[in-house]
Amino acid sequence: DDEEDDEEDDEEDDEEDDEEGKLKKFDGRGMLVIDLCSGKAITATMMNFVFPKARIIAVDKDHRMCMSHINHLDRVSYKFADITEPEFGLWLNKTVQSHLNVHNTGGSHPPDTPPRLPPSPPRFVVMVGVHLC
Repeated sequence: DDEEDDEEDDEEDDEEDDEEGKLKKFDGRGMLVIDLCSGKAITATMMNFVFPKARIIAVDKDHRMCMSHINHLDRVSYKFADITEPEFGLWLNKTVQSHLNVHNTGGSHPPDTPPRLPPSPPRFVVMVGVHLC
């Protein structure tokens, strides 16, 4: 009986509707995923399908891998890099900061008031390292 109650609770959670009666789904808008030590980018590829609006970067140091299977994925890119090298740290910092930076496009404003920015989705970064060796 406990198992049936748990299933009913899960179904109720899944059925939370928005104002229009449709299930709200997160599409990854504003999200940057960095898949560290990704191997052939299987996790990045799956995240591409789960979060169709996310930007995804797979990172691995093995230059021998053929990565042609991700060429058709518009939002997935592959970076050959060794995550233990200082250059990678610099690249990572620049990439994350660039993604999180929201540029002021609101024109001039009085000095005492914050600029008006157009509404945009929150921006955040997710780093995964499933294949760490």
